[in-house]
Amino acid sequence: MSFAILDVAIGLIFTFLTLSLMATVCQELLAQTFQLRGKTLWAFLAKLLGGVDSDLTKALRDHPRINTLTAGNRLPEAIPATTFAKALAEMMADPDKQAIALQGPLAPFLKPYLDDLSKFQEEMTQWYNQTMTSVSSWYASKAKLFLFLIGFALSAALNVSALSVGEALWVNKDLRDIITAQAESYTQGHQNGPEKPLVKMETVEELRSSLESLNLPIGWENKDLDEFWENWTWLHLTVGWLLTALAASLGSQFWYESLRRLVALRTGLGNGKSQSAQTPASTPPTQN
Repeated sequence: MSFAILDVAIGLIFTFLTLSLMATVCQELLAQTFQLRGKTLWAFLAKLLGGVDSDLTKALRDHPRINTLTAGNRLPEAIPATTFAKALAEMMADPDKQAIALQGPLAPFLKPYLDDLSKFQEEMTQWYNQTMTSVSSWYASKAKLFLFLIGFALSAALNVSALSVGEALWVNKDLRDIITAQAESYTQGHQNGPEKPLVKMETVEELRSSLESLNLPIGWENKDLDEFWENWTWLHLTVGWLLTALAASLGSQFWYESLRRLVALRTGLGNGKSQSAQTPASTPPTQN
């Protein structure tokens, strides 16, 4: 029984898994460097408080309940709902801040509870929880697009084309056997899923080295650059990079689960083939 198609799929998925992990680390490095989560959170909160540079927004950032959530000048990436509501209610106890709030987007929430800020706090806790659900969904959709773009950049920079990898695996049985063995070893050593990689540049380098160690047709050579514009090579590579980037955007957990299932399927089929080969053929009964 030939496992060529199954082995090609395993090899491709193992490649996608490795690149997806690399893209995820790069994404997280950029998110931390540019405070993307914190800026997204405060952009939504600022709509309620009259703008990013409004007095109320600045006052909330400087509130002891908020500014102690992070060190230095970094924006907090997450604020507990009760912490946000308590800080805002305490701010509204100040007549000057209350007067400003009554002239802005916060007014409809504040006016019904001017005599009872504890109820205002409850209202803002509920509002915050509902808003953060929308914020999380919005950020997740943007993060997926961001992951695709990073995946494409990595695919082009490292020349990881899904088409080239698939073609190489299809024509080279020895390569398929090596990748399949490595994939089986990986799934056995990661029974609970892929380990969450450390967010640092060293991790990106380690994953790049791991990818190159697969002996797949990835990376750049001088002849590749010379032949890039010949015989539609550029189109073949670009399509391959796009497919690889799309795969990376699905996330490492998706590819780990896919890899685990295919490896289990192949192992099961291989064991079945082995048992069939060892079972002697039965001799038909002779007729008297």
